[in-house]
Amino acid sequence: MSEGTIITFYSYKGGVGRTFALANIAALLSTWGYKVLCIDWDLEAPGLQFYFQSRLTTQDSPGLVEFIDDYVKGKQPSWRDYTALQRLASSRCKGRRDSQFHPYSFYPFLELR
Repeated sequence: MSEGTIITFYSYKGGVGRTFALANIAALLSTWGYKVLCIDWDLEAPGLQFYFQSRLTTQDSPGLVEFIDDYVKGKQPSWRDYTALQRLASSRCKGRRDSQFHPYSFYPFLELR
């Protein structure tokens, strides 16, 4: 398996749009056919699920906090057991990928905010 690229949205201040940027970039990369793993490291008030609420097919399940807790307890957790697969687009995007390309016109169900 090849390694992926890590993209981080960082700011010491809250309310600046990190989760907003993560959700929208993840949706865009997904429409381009990339596999995307999103982790919301805001452990006090995670909100990533709200951006994809209309597309979620799973109920509440163990996540990042539970993964870390199980690791600390000496278990051998697999990250796959703490994630939920969500398909954002049924097909790959065709055409341009530059600043003139607007994925919303092709995939209005993404509900980019």
